[in-house]
Amino acid sequence: MALFGRVVERVDAAEAGLLLIGDSTARPYAYRADAWIECSHHADGAFDSYAAAMSLISILSSGVLDARRTSGHRRISHISAAYEEMGELEDL
Repeated sequence: MALFGRVVERVDAAEAGLLLIGDSTARPYAYRADAWIECSHHADGAFDSYAAAMSLISILSSGVLDARRTSGHRRISHISAAYEEMGELEDL
């Protein structure tokens, strides 16, 4: 299974709420999400399919982190540990 599918499975297994934001290629995973926002793209640039979704994710995550300072930072630490455990992040 692709890494993205493994991440979605892990969130689903953790019984955490999942808001899935992506272009049409993420649609097969939408059934596992509590909410699904599809950000369509209409240009042919190399990263155009990610631009709308990543902008929305940035705005939403910054707002949530600002609203939930202590618990938000603790949650980010748990998420970072999960990425490390899954080998998702490369050492620089």
